[in-house]
Amino acid sequence: MLPSFCNRIWNAKETVLAEAILLLGSNLGARKQHLAEAILQIDQIAGKIVQQSQFYETSPWGTASQNSYLNQALKIETVLLPENLLIE
Repeated sequence: MLPSFCNRIWNAKETVLAEAILLLGSNLGARKQHLAEAILQIDQIAGKIVQQSQFYETSPWGTASQNSYLNQALKIETVLLPENLLIE
């Protein structure tokens, strides 16, 4: 069952903005650059970024042979339904 916010009516006459929290992470190559590129694409495709966290470095799970992750959280305003946001 979908959460209640998913049941909003979205139509051409009424644009409803919803808030979404997105969590980003990269552990390969130029990690900070990968996150910056993702943020640009999210802003262009998914919705307006209204807040973003600082960067957090975390250890990988399950194996020590991976690089550490660089993570960041974003809060966006979007007109996309949750399932469409995941697709985009």
